[in-house]
Amino acid sequence: MLSELENPWVIIMLLGTFIWLLIAYLIQRRIRKKAHYYDERNQYETNRAKAKSWDIMFLIMIISILIVLIVEGVSFSYFFLVGLFFYTFFP
Repeated sequence: MLSELENPWVIIMLLGTFIWLLIAYLIQRRIRKKAHYYDERNQYETNRAKAKSWDIMFLIMIISILIVLIVEGVSFSYFFLVGLFFYTFFP
């Protein structure tokens, strides 16, 4: 794996990709500043949308846990969903 890094074209391509990503990031940041993506109102609306999506995800997880418990009983999938639920909402 490291022998591939001895080839100068691989290193040139990695550096070129890094420079390309950096330029794209800076251009997108300038566009977003002009479109007021970083003002307080946009951040407030984004945070509210994220909160609503987490509320919906919470309900979906509870419903799916109940469905798995009713259909399959206490099995691996039930414990997997409960573990995923606690890992997601109570880190």
